[in-house]
Amino acid sequence: MSQFKQIKYAWIYWGLSAFFVFYQFVLQVFPGACLLELSMYFHVSKIQVGQMSSLFYYAFAIGLIPTGFFIDQIGPRKCLALGEIICAIGCLIFAFSHIWLGACVGRLIMGLGSSSAFAGTLKLISIWFNIEKNGLMSGLTVAIAMLGAMFGQTLLVYLVHNSGLQIVIISMGLIGCVFGLLIYFTIKDSKLNNKGEFLSNLYDVIKNKDLWISALFAALIYLPLPVFAGIWAVPFFSYNYNINVSDASKVCSYAWLGMALGNPFFGFLIDRFFNKKIIMVFGILGGTVFFSIILYINWFSENSIKYVLFLLGFFCGSYSVAFSVIRELKIANSNGLSVSFAMAIVMILSAVTSQLIGYLLLITSNNYKSAFTTIPIFLLMGLAMLGSSGIKNRIMVLKQRIYV
Repeated sequence: MSQFKQIKYAWIYWGLSAFFVFYQFVLQVFPGACLLELSMYFHVSKIQVGQMSSLFYYAFAIGLIPTGFFIDQIGPRKCLALGEIICAIGCLIFAFSHIWLGACVGRLIMGLGSSSAFAGTLKLISIWFNIEKNGLMSGLTVAIAMLGAMFGQTLLVYLVHNSGLQIVIISMGLIGCVFGLLIYFTIKDSKLNNKGEFLSNLYDVIKNKDLWISALFAALIYLPLPVFAGIWAVPFFSYNYNINVSDASKVCSYAWLGMALGNPFFGFLIDRFFNKKIIMVFGILGGTVFFSIILYINWFSENSIKYVLFLLGFFCGSYSVAFSVIRELKIANSNGLSVSFAMAIVMILSAVTSQLIGYLLLITSNNYKSAFTTIPIFLLMGLAMLGSSGIKNRIMVLKQRIYV
């Protein structure tokens, strides 16, 4: 295959797998955006809709590590195709269910299928793209994910209002089936020589210190997006800035937009500088500063808050640096398992922090500043962790070996 054809196919393969990442995030966020419609459709309370929505995350977290292992063993093509088709089946079960239990089962299946999207895409990048594009392609993939979240919170709601909930969910199921088949019949895997035992490979991943540092960095820098912008920001702005609920939802989308643009920017930086540690410190420091500004300074106008949220999301875009580091570690040829393990840590910390903040709001009588001080504290802990780590030198040595 000529170099031009290889580059063309690489972008086609990435585009198909990146669409799955986009699709995953649409499925992930749409129940929160369609809370009222789902509540009326199934005749349940909003609290029950929230509980049903969370089933996606439990199934997603459970599926991550075994899916990562299979991505390394049989290649990303089959895992991505099967994962997207499973998501589509979950959508169709959800759409045709007229009872609450059926909707919950559909939601679980969506989460399970989604577990292959991000790790499978990064594995494809490692196969088809040069190492010099590692950071940029990781950043672009996360940017696509953020655009999916924005679509699920905005345009999807518009489609539901105009076409009806069932029609939209059925359409999403059919789209998932089509793209799952396209992935299976279009994408090619390279020859894999990663045969190994699950427990042995998992042990190699767990014992790697640099992976833990990178995974914890990713989990901490990502916290402000799902925990604050995704869950608690609307009541926070309504309470502290007297912004109505509808406008507060639109304001929150600026954080996702900032992260969508920040990820490719930081990906571009790490492909051109050996010292990833400085870039990670820069990202987490910026995230801490702008989150603290939102939390402790209440004299901003609504328009000013949009810019601050955008900058918060932009610095949180350094999230993709962690996955660039993880992919370069090449732990026992377990790239898929390594990425999935890191994603599991991200999901667990987000879920635990969200529950912790809910508890703190309860015992402090909705004192948002006290409850949300947890996030800057966690970010500062991440800064201290990076400052005391030796990740810089080890990654520099690794890159020098790659380029020799």
